[in-house]
Amino acid sequence: MSTKERDQKNNEKSDMSIASRKLTPLMTVDEVAHYLTLEPDTVRAMARNGDLPAIKLRRVWRFKLDEINMWIQQFHN
Repeated sequence: MSTKERDQKNNEKSDMSIASRKLTPLMTVDEVAHYLTLEPDTVRAMARNGDLPAIKLRRVWRFKLDEINMWIQQFHN
């Protein structure tokens, strides 16, 4: 097996392992605002201050639903 063939096979395995992972969908500011019954500006401010778990991708905030749900659970325990 040539080096090129081996590299191609390894890349295919890597692509398969990435595809088989369960990806968490990301929510927008508007979706989180609706979910939490807050204003979008409040969600942005909370994300910016670190009060709400969030990811900033370039200029937009994104949120993982499972992290938002864990954040909510903190207030119920």
